[in-house]
Amino acid sequence: MSEWDKLADYDLGRIANAVERIATALEASEPRPAMGFVFKNTGGSMATNFTVIPGQPFQVQASVVPTGGLLQPGSVPVWTVDDTSVTLLPVPTDPSGLSINGTTLATDTAKSFNLTLTGINSAGVTISNTQNMAFVAPPPVPATGFSFVQNS
Repeated sequence: MSEWDKLADYDLGRIANAVERIATALEASEPRPAMGFVFKNTGGSMATNFTVIPGQPFQVQASVVPTGGLLQPGSVPVWTVDDTSVTLLPVPTDPSGLSINGTTLATDTAKSFNLTLTGINSAGVTISNTQNMAFVAPPPVPATGFSFVQNS
């Protein structure tokens, strides 16, 4: 094999490798159906992750899995809750339906509730995820000053 043939084989191998890398990158960037949801706290009144103080509002945001996964066009996911003392309200600035505001009654005696998001992915398959939200006691109120009482 001549030096020219060796160089041509080497160049063809490099070109084939580059084409394979480009094809892999294009496949990875193709739109794929969403397979599920992941939840994230966004409300400032939550004491810790996925906890709620009874009587306090909360907000949760979801994202699709995998990142960039697609939902069915025109289909907005639906949030539900299994505690009748919890009210869910859509976030007006989020037409995607992936965020929810919630309110709870201060008198709710449950230890937790389940928050579920259900949607339809771009392949027409129903996807769903449930997050348990625990009720926690409010933090102690810090002292802000002193009061005086005259005893004699």
